[in-house]
Amino acid sequence: ITEKGHIDSLVVISQDNTEQKKADESLKESEEKYKALSENAILPVIIHDINGKILYANSKSIEVLKAKNILEIYNTSVFNTIHSDYITEVINAMKNLFEKGTDLHREQKFKRFDGEYIDVEVSGKLIMFNGEKAIQVTFVDITERVQLKKALQKSEEKFKTIAEFSYDWVFWLGTDANYIYVSPAVERITGYTPQDFYNNNEIMKKIIHPEDLPLYSEHQHQEINGKIEPIDFRIITKKGEIRWIGHVCREVVNEDGESIGRRSSNRDITDRILAEEKIKDLLIEKKILLKEVHHRIKNNMNVIKSLLSLQSSSLDNPEATVALQDAIGRVNSMGILYDKLYITENYRDISVKEYFPQLINEIIILFPNSKSVQIETRFDDFIVGINNIFPVGIIINELITNSMKYAFPDSKTGLIRVAIAKNENHVTFIYEDNGIGMSKIDKKNETGFGLSLIDILVKQIHGTNKIETKNGIKYIIEFNL
Repeated sequence: ITEKGHIDSLVVISQDNTEQKKADESLKESEEKYKALSENAILPVIIHDINGKILYANSKSIEVLKAKNILEIYNTSVFNTIHSDYITEVINAMKNLFEKGTDLHREQKFKRFDGEYIDVEVSGKLIMFNGEKAIQVTFVDITERVQLKKALQKSEEKFKTIAEFSYDWVFWLGTDANYIYVSPAVERITGYTPQDFYNNNEIMKKIIHPEDLPLYSEHQHQEINGKIEPIDFRIITKKGEIRWIGHVCREVVNEDGESIGRRSSNRDITDRILAEEKIKDLLIEKKILLKEVHHRIKNNMNVIKSLLSLQSSSLDNPEATVALQDAIGRVNSMGILYDKLYITENYRDISVKEYFPQLINEIIILFPNSKSVQIETRFDDFIVGINNIFPVGIIINELITNSMKYAFPDSKTGLIRVAIAKNENHVTFIYEDNGIGMSKIDKKNETGFGLSLIDILVKQIHGTNKIETKNGIKYIIEFNL
């Protein structure tokens, strides 16, 4: 420029910025690819600067943060999405990330645009965006997981609170075979303290009786249909005493369904086991005593039969001899009844179908004409108490005896039918034969001891007795159980 202000000449300075332009274009292309990838990401992605201004957010962010649109996210600060309890921690983490480049990974709460708070797991790293340093944040909604974790912690606290005051010894064994928790009751039962268990995870092998160790070891590795079966085993206490333990346990799982060990409850059942063993000993003694009593009764009945037989053989009076022979027959039948009751497992409640057919067969074979008389039986299958079974058994004996002695004279062939039926609580007992009938039997037998005994026994079971004499004789006895 001259003194007069005119342009005299021009100086042109040029610089080759081809590389810079290529770099800018490459950066722009890279950012466009980044945005394209982020839009298809399954996790929310947000990019913001050091001041919290949101520079970019993908569509997944809109969905998770419940924003109306992308502009609603761009028009807010990232700090507006963070719970106030975490603001200071987040600012310090962001400064650390900008200054040292240390990646961020933490759990915190985000505030959605609908006002609700969610628990999130956040990952952040330093990137270059639009030529400037920025923070890329990805996050996952873990609200459900956090709630499950809190519920599990609450359950654990409740478990420990209950276990602390439980009379039973409770422990929680982790998957690493170390004790997570042992209740104070362990010292009362075993003599060992909870700390002894924490210090030695194999202490159970020490205190369980050697003979029961295989049972416990198998139990530790066995699960049946999702349920671990309870077991009983012996332990040796610190004082050397043997005690019985009733052990039940179940698997504990976390919020992801993964096993985190087993919780076990152990009850001192020594007193119960000793009582059961005492009962077993008493039952054995009872069986021995019953066996001895049975033999004594049988011997006494045989003595009575022998005395009656001796007395019968010494008499010249035919009627007296017959009476004694009848008495011998009744004693013999009573012996059969008694034997049947003795060999029955449950003598208080006896099956009609199992008891009476055998009884009838053993009574019949006592008579010399048994082969000429056919026996037909029909019994419903039901249970009768001893207060009814014994009287009915004696009645059957008296009726069969009368039939075999008087209904079929001169070894005449005949038929005897015996039936017992039950309708609800009502029992009908029918006995009949096709012999000569009541009208042809000697009148002394008609009112004899046998028939009188039947009447007495029917009254004893509070029943009714009906007799029919057409084509033989028929007894219909009914009573209620």
